[in-house]
Amino acid sequence: MKVFWLAMLTALLWGLAPVFDKLGLGKASPMAALTVRTIAVALGIGVFLLAFGGWRELASLDRRSVVFLILGALAAGLIGQLVYYHALKAGETARVVPIAATYPLVAALVAIIFLKEPVTPGKIVGAILIVLGIVAIRMDQMLWPR
Repeated sequence: MKVFWLAMLTALLWGLAPVFDKLGLGKASPMAALTVRTIAVALGIGVFLLAFGGWRELASLDRRSVVFLILGALAAGLIGQLVYYHALKAGETARVVPIAATYPLVAALVAIIFLKEPVTPGKIVGAILIVLGIVAIRMDQMLWPR
């Protein structure tokens, strides 16, 4: 039950973030906005590491883990976030966020191909539903342009 409520809190916070981001992008460039966000996250992580003694864990990381974590940070935290901010600044939040949130489909496909994770009926149905969601959002834009 605890996991469910943590996941729900995550959904709530991740649902609020794009609205704050869109408002923050009003007079800010995507690069300036990403810089502010990154500084805020770095400061927040610093506070958590100090408060909970997480600095020791950093020293125990092996080089391979660090390299892959850096690649993930560059892909999602830098380039992905910058592209997302450009899309968010130019488009409607209610259109940009659901399309950007299809990343689990990409993750599942990459995991199946490169990590050799099994293909299951649930993954297939989930992938189809994600694609249908993208089609629905695109059809809405085509049928009822604003």
